[in-house]
Amino acid sequence: MVSKTHQEELPRLKRCVEDTFEVDYDNNKRFHDFIAMAFKSSITDEEAQDLTELNRPIVECNLLSAPLNRLCGEYSKQQPSIYASASPDIDIDPALILFVEGSFRHALEKAQNSNVQYEGYRQSLAGGFNIKSLRPDYINNMSFHQELKIELRRDPTLCGFDPMAKEITKCDANFYYELYPILEEDLKRKYPKAETSKKSGYGTSLKWSYNIGRKRVIMLVDFYDKKTKKETLVRLANDEEMLKSDYERKLIEHEEAGILEPAPIIKEERETEVSYFCRYTFTENEVLDYEETSYTMPHFVWGDGNSIRIRDGNGGQLKQFTIPYIYPAAGLQSLTNLAMQTIAADFANMTMHKFAIAEEAIPTNPDFQDALRDVQQGDLLVSKAYTKPDANGNKLPLPPVQPVPREPLPQEVMQAYSGAMQMLQNILGTFNPDLGINNSELSGISIIEGATQSNAAAMPYVVNDMLCLNQIAQLYIDLLPKYVKTPRTVPIITREGKREYVKINQEGGIKVEYGPGDLHIRVEAGVNFAIAKHRAVQQIVAIMKISPQFDEFMNEEGLPILLDNIEFKGVDIVKDLAYKYLEKKKQEAAQNPPPPPPEQIEAQAKADTAHAQVMNAHTKQVETFEKIKSDKLKNVIGVAQTINTRQANDTARIQVLGEIGESRAQILLKAKEISAEERRTDEMAKQELAALIMGRQDQEHNHLKDIIEIIKSGNANENTAQA
Repeated sequence: MVSKTHQEELPRLKRCVEDTFEVDYDNNKRFHDFIAMAFKSSITDEEAQDLTELNRPIVECNLLSAPLNRLCGEYSKQQPSIYASASPDIDIDPALILFVEGSFRHALEKAQNSNVQYEGYRQSLAGGFNIKSLRPDYINNMSFHQELKIELRRDPTLCGFDPMAKEITKCDANFYYELYPILEEDLKRKYPKAETSKKSGYGTSLKWSYNIGRKRVIMLVDFYDKKTKKETLVRLANDEEMLKSDYERKLIEHEEAGILEPAPIIKEERETEVSYFCRYTFTENEVLDYEETSYTMPHFVWGDGNSIRIRDGNGGQLKQFTIPYIYPAAGLQSLTNLAMQTIAADFANMTMHKFAIAEEAIPTNPDFQDALRDVQQGDLLVSKAYTKPDANGNKLPLPPVQPVPREPLPQEVMQAYSGAMQMLQNILGTFNPDLGINNSELSGISIIEGATQSNAAAMPYVVNDMLCLNQIAQLYIDLLPKYVKTPRTVPIITREGKREYVKINQEGGIKVEYGPGDLHIRVEAGVNFAIAKHRAVQQIVAIMKISPQFDEFMNEEGLPILLDNIEFKGVDIVKDLAYKYLEKKKQEAAQNPPPPPPEQIEAQAKADTAHAQVMNAHTKQVETFEKIKSDKLKNVIGVAQTINTRQANDTARIQVLGEIGESRAQILLKAKEISAEERRTDEMAKQELAALIMGRQDQEHNHLKDIIEIIKSGNANENTAQA
């Protein structure tokens, strides 16, 4: 049961809906009129009644449907580019950014599978605007997990926004609503206590209830009203900012997780206002339901076509005037219909032949009169040549039968009809698809460029459609952490177009948690229209022909990019196989490197030959050095042996002198002389040995220098051969 406080809001809510519906009446009427003109009939019921009264055929030549269908067909091949990024000075895990981006790309693809983008763009072209929405919903009837779905409001004229909203997407609206026509019996099943017998009696263009046959239809309204509440904003010691309620919730999670590290304390706090939307569900008689939502901005997004704000009268109200793409050609459509109806009326009243004949010339024989009565049937025309004789018997000649020539239609009628297509192209700025058929001098490139210019004429509608998707993306970022809380595995689509599954809110997964304004998503119109793809392929092929390096790169690393710009049946399968093929080729190249080219083999052979020559020279020098070393050692050994022999002789001499009775003094003197001689001989041997070592070191140094020079010369020859 809804409280009395919310029931008291009913008059204000109804007044907002009725006033907004009245303000939007002209735009809503234009929406339905031009959609009917483009896809049903360009003749209204009033015009058909006038044609009946004038005895003119009700025929038309619809010029507006074909340009719309062609633009919609080109748009259907568009793939928006999506990029997510963090706000400046915000430290966010790059994996979280890629996850949010891939998750939104997956949600947008599901919307495309439901024809949301295509149908919304067609509504903008034909009717002047469309309305999309983003709302949470369970994945299926047997699941507790929720996902965010992008939907299209199939009848945007039943939706309304605050007339004071200034933004193109109506994201600054203080209220918005949607009307649901529902049968009275269905309303009773959903709300058994709903009051449906009373009627408010408001005299506006909005009908709160009406009858279809014997069944009564009641307007049910979902009204979203913007409200504010005071909250405490805190700044933590780590400079992170959040609401105090969120901080207290994180403290509880921190304690339950058993983290030993203390949570950051509050550094400062202040009061702030937080906006949110509450939902009222009501009829003309009562409020049936009330709920506070998690929306901080309107989850309905206005998709503008090419509207403009116009002030009515002198200082009147500034109103939004929606402009369908075919709006400038409405007068031409009426003129073309009039010309065609005039031509058709002339054809319907045309006879095979007419004659001017005098009454006296009409034959009296009934068989001859048939040719005059049935002029559509070919026959012999017989008439009288003379009048009846007078009293004097004279007969007067009668004028011969003269065929009455048919008056042709004025040439202005035919010119208006035949020139209608060219006038339509000039008005809408479209490309003539018949160019190049009868003119052999016009090239295919000119046709492609002309079609591209035709796309440019409709670019305001594409730009505003991208603004709508950007607003939905920002709303998606705001709602994602509120509804994707439980541990699970969710699908994403990467920037390369691959479908993957990511673990979130669990160990080894991504924690989906960030503050308001921490992330942004940018949605751009894709360049891959069919014509743009064709042009890209031509440019790539042209560069591949003139650059062998680019040709090799595209055939290996750039193969997926080339396939992205080609349209044929099974191209998605070929893309997947191309990725696998490139990965397999890289693995094979790593395991079995390709044989070197002949030039490299020849250069390596020359380097090996030079190295062998260096080694042979080194071996010969080593042998020579060893021989010199052996000779030097022999000399040293000989000197040492001579010294030993001399020492032995001196010792024997001392012994002999002692034996023959020389004095002790002479013996000592002789011993000193012998000792001095031994030291001198030993010093000479050391000097010879040092000279031998120095010579060996010099020889090794020179030998090493020669080897380095030879190696340098071999490397230079090898580099020259490789170049």
